[in-house]
Amino acid sequence: MNRAVFLLICVTTLQAVPSAARKPAGDIDGFIDAGAAIWAGVALQIWDWAELGYQEERSSALLQEHLREAGFTLRTGVAGIPTAFVAEYGSGEAPVIGILAEFDALPGLSQAAVPHREPVVIDGAGHACGHHLFGAGSLAAAL
Repeated sequence: MNRAVFLLICVTTLQAVPSAARKPAGDIDGFIDAGAAIWAGVALQIWDWAELGYQEERSSALLQEHLREAGFTLRTGVAGIPTAFVAEYGSGEAPVIGILAEFDALPGLSQAAVPHREPVVIDGAGHACGHHLFGAGSLAAAL
């Protein structure tokens, strides 16, 4: 691999990331705090779409849009999976960082974001294990 930083988003995801939110000035905590609305928006959008594995077309596109806007080079359809992609940034002899993000939903778990059972769609897909957060968190980590 010919990149210093590489991001692999396997099982899968449109907003532009402001330039201030893309480049931390050495203060990672400040960078994450400054982008909190972005990360939350991405997580909530992935939650709302609740796309099953290998069908995360909108969720994959959302993450790809953010990464492309930040200057990452993308390869899509990785391993013959339409929603899988690799995003790379920088250059060098070998990858320095690899991040795997999952953002698929599970069948039968449609749920409103409340602390009691309240299906949005009876027997619909939902995010019971936090993959909507994992997708957004992996995006933030890559940026």
